Amino acid sequence: MDGRQRESPDSDKEAVVPEGTYPSPADSQTLTSSTVAAATAAVTAGAQLPGEQNVLGGTVALRPGSVLGGRYEILRQLGEGGMGAVYKAKDRELDRVVAVKVIRPELANQPKVLRRFRHELILARQVTHKNVIRIFDIGEADGIKFISMDYIEGQDLRSLLKEKGRFTWQDATAIIVQACQGLEATHSEGVVHRDLKPQNIMIDAQGKATVMDFGIAHSAELTGMTQTGALLGTPEYMSPEQAKGQKADARSDLFTLGVIFYELLTGKTPYEADTALATLLKRIQERALPPAELDPTIPRYVSGVVVKCLEIDQRLRYQKASDILTDLEVGRGPRTIAMRLRLARFRITEQDLTRWIAFALAPILLLGVAVFRARVFPPGVKSTPGTPTISIAIIPFRNASGDSSIDWVGSYFAETLRTDVGQSASLRMVSSDRVQQTLHDLQLTPSSSLDVASARRLAESSDAQIVVWGQYFKFGDQIKIEATLQDLKGDRTVAVKVEAPNGDALPATVDQLAQAVRENLSLSSSLIKGLQAQALRPSSKSIPALRDYNEGLELARRRNDLDARKRLEAAIQEDPQFALAYAKLSEVYSMLGYDNEAEQASGKAVELSENLLEPEKYRITASHLRILRDYPKAIDAYENLAKATPSDTDVQSALGLLYLHSGAYGKARALYGQLLELDPKSADALFGMGQVEVMSGNLQTALDYLNRALTIAIQLENDEEKALILHVVGIAFRKLNKPDDAMRNYQESLTITRRLGEKAAMARTLNEMGQLLYGVGKSDDALTNYQNAFRLRREIGDKKGIGDTLIDLGNLYIERGDLD
Repeated sequence: MDGRQRESPDSDKEAVVPEGTYPSPADSQTLTSSTVAAATAAVTAGAQLPGEQNVLGGTVALRPGSVLGGRYEILRQLGEGGMGAVYKAKDRELDRVVAVKVIRPELANQPKVLRRFRHELILARQVTHKNVIRIFDIGEADGIKFISMDYIEGQDLRSLLKEKGRFTWQDATAIIVQACQGLEATHSEGVVHRDLKPQNIMIDAQGKATVMDFGIAHSAELTGMTQTGALLGTPEYMSPEQAKGQKADARSDLFTLGVIFYELLTGKTPYEADTALATLLKRIQERALPPAELDPTIPRYVSGVVVKCLEIDQRLRYQKASDILTDLEVGRGPRTIAMRLRLARFRITEQDLTRWIAFALAPILLLGVAVFRARVFPPGVKSTPGTPTISIAIIPFRNASGDSSIDWVGSYFAETLRTDVGQSASLRMVSSDRVQQTLHDLQLTPSSSLDVASARRLAESSDAQIVVWGQYFKFGDQIKIEATLQDLKGDRTVAVKVEAPNGDALPATVDQLAQAVRENLSLSSSLIKGLQAQALRPSSKSIPALRDYNEGLELARRRNDLDARKRLEAAIQEDPQFALAYAKLSEVYSMLGYDNEAEQASGKAVELSENLLEPEKYRITASHLRILRDYPKAIDAYENLAKATPSDTDVQSALGLLYLHSGAYGKARALYGQLLELDPKSADALFGMGQVEVMSGNLQTALDYLNRALTIAIQLENDEEKALILHVVGIAFRKLNKPDDAMRNYQESLTITRRLGEKAAMARTLNEMGQLLYGVGKSDDALTNYQNAFRLRREIGDKKGIGDTLIDLGNLYIERGDLD
């Protein structure tokens, strides 16, 4: 989930909102007791329960009391998904209760789907083990193709995890031991599961674990089942080799078992991230944090078993399930490897060479960043223990001349002063968003004349110690500025007057005003010099370019990226050498999903920054790393910026998103928590925290934050922000298994983004609606939404969005059995 990436509609195709009712929130449930082991990956969070109308486009095909093939008396429906439905039934011939898995009629004539179902029967003939689901029969009756199998009274691990949150290490180990025993039996027959996950492990009333749903299992003795590079499985539980589209073997199942073990012990998966693509990349590139570091009560040997299961290199992993059993039963943990594995011979490819060159150059880039850091963040800038933190709110200046052509100067002065005064950990600037919100709450407009009493109310509302406001007049070409610095803590008022002989002199006039503000702060002379050294001044000398740039910044902060793009493009037309405008434009392009344009603009910013002062140059470098999605280096750069500029909302917002995109939810939560301590009404921080909690699975907490952010967006009439929040609220409801509520929020978000004309936002919501429809079994409707999202994302060149949609399409085709 990219919290800030948005898009719009220029499309004549509407989102598919199928007819028929969704389960009401009160009726929506996960499968719990009396669930069959065969309620597989196709039975998702949106699974249907007996008596409900299904969401496959019609009513339930088999009614309670009907008899299938003259043998299986249908007792009730257990679940339903993209492949079909699962029923509890009585086998009249053998007088026993079974589960019957029925394939959807529209898929029944597809040979690949039937091959998948027959393969489950092949597995049953090969494997007979107490911890593996037993399959009895495959048949066809009345035009319906089905499989009959064991009926298990119990709950799947996913349901139990939702109830418990996590297991004791003893209970988790007992479950994994049984799963290992089942996998050992299947692997010994040359059968690889390939799609192991908590939903596919059932626990009965006696605590017996059963591994089920070998629907995409793959026998090593069978050929032609998959094509090279096919991606099979569930992203959250995939092995690194599956994520790369390579051949999976028994060790792939053991990696997945390690992911499940990790989740049972900690309540979290080891590779949490905001998108399927991000989760796949993390397991290919990053080692998981050992469970014992999250919970010291977990025995080291248990934690060691999990870590060895999760080795990226298959050769360093457990080779057999029986090896895991030995280490768990003996209680000594994984044995050490006596010697390093020799690398296999390989042939150098052009891709390998490119990767090696990039690796070799990485230290040089890091050295450059380190030099930037040393220059941009000298020791004198950092606050020392005991140094007071001063908070300043700068209000847009009032145009007192009546000349509307210079209305923009008021916000330009306020915006530029925020960075021109300087950056330090000893100084906190109240964000422009917070200032605007406070002015709205106090019913003050840009034309309002501020007085000391109003300034005091504004300071109290924004938690500021100093308020700077003023007005300006135009006499011919000359512009006179009268500023007031109200120090509430020091109980003093300072008046400052400066003049610009003409419009071209405005930047120098802002510098004079910034120096006056610095000199009136209760800071030491060394800290004031440090502030001056860290002052950020846009490098352009073009007043029209500065005007457009300033307006673009404001629009981008309000998430109005379409209009921000126009203003920033105008800024670089006015001044083709305006590096900071190129950098900001690249960020706006990225938010709109225009990845090619973003990379070009960012590269141009870096090229133009060569002769700039270090503060501006460093920001452009950090922004470029972010655009390239080089998350580790970008995070390092923005963390350094955040230390030096703790009140810069642009920096904080970028860093929070980087944490989210890289799956560092703990750091994101801490960052947004600090921002909310400073400003409990920060819409950005509330929304950011809501995203963190959605991705962490704390959905009710997430909705609390998101609803507070939504209230602020509605108050400020910020439609772009409102649409974005509604979209994420929809995701939270989808994860809560409340499809009605999810669909309603998606539709509201889509209505807004269609009206605004944001293609990226429109595609984002279409894709999410596709996931919801897929989850409740409406794969045809889901396919249409995915295809519409893909078309929009391809139109604008949204590389990341295209990749995400392709993965979702791939998973849907797998579930339909269309492996080609």
